[in-house]
Amino acid sequence: SVRDALSLLDQAIAHSLNDHGATPITAELVRNMLGLADKTQLFDLIESLLAGDITQTLSLFKSLYHAGADPVLLLQDMLDLTHFITRLKLVPD
Repeated sequence: SVRDALSLLDQAIAHSLNDHGATPITAELVRNMLGLADKTQLFDLIESLLAGDITQTLSLFKSLYHAGADPVLLLQDMLDLTHFITRLKLVPD
């Protein structure tokens, strides 16, 4: 809803404030604020997982976690992306 969007915008503005004034509100700032994963890194994470490169997978997961990604949301995003890719492959229309 519009009220939810305004609330999120207010939170983003509050997060952008620092000792030197306000910094620009970027997608990265909002992702960090909400604990969401960077979707581009999500592709790398799934690729390394499916390739069986556990060291790389754990390293990427740790990097995303330290960047503020919520592990539960990260796993949900991975499931959603895997489901989407499977649907594209099996039913391209």
